[in-house]
Amino acid sequence: MIGWAGLAGCAVLILGTTVAPWFVPHHDWVADTISDRAAGEWEIIMDVSLYAFATGRFCLALGAAHAHSGGTQWSLGVVSLGLLAAVVTIIAARNELGDGDSEGVEIHIYLVYGQGLFFLLPTSVDGLYERALGILSCAILAVLCSVFIGYGRRVSPGQNAFTR
Repeated sequence: MIGWAGLAGCAVLILGTTVAPWFVPHHDWVADTISDRAAGEWEIIMDVSLYAFATGRFCLALGAAHAHSGGTQWSLGVVSLGLLAAVVTIIAARNELGDGDSEGVEIHIYLVYGQGLFFLLPTSVDGLYERALGILSCAILAVLCSVFIGYGRRVSPGQNAFTR
C-alpha cells in the first residue's frame, strides 16, 4: 500500500502541474514556475497537487523506515524523505510567491532552494527546468515505490517483507 500511495502522490502532482496552467491567464509554459500556478483564484489545484505529493513522500518515508537496514546512510535517507515532504507541505501552505502579495513571512524561496537549485538558469526558462526536476524527482520516487510494491506482493498478511 505504501508504494501505491507514493505513486499516487507523484501522479497527482504531474496531473495538477499539467492541468493548473489552463486556469492561469497568460501562462508561459517555459518561464512560469509551479509557484506562479499556485497563486490566485485557482491556487487550490496546485495546492492539492503539492499536498498529495507530500503525502506520497511521507508514506515512502514510513515505508523506508519500516525497511530500515540499520545503516547510517539509510537513516539519512529516511529523514531526508520526511523533511522533503514537510518542505513541500510548507511550500503549498505558504504560497507567498507568485501572487504579488507581500503579507506574511516570505520563506517560500528558501524552501524552494531546499528542494533543489532551481535558479541556475535565466528566469525565461526556469519553469521548464523546475518541471523537469519534478519529473526526475517523481521518477526516482517511482523506483522506491516499485520496490515497496514488490515487497508487498511477496509476503502474506502479517509478515514483515523486509526481514525475510
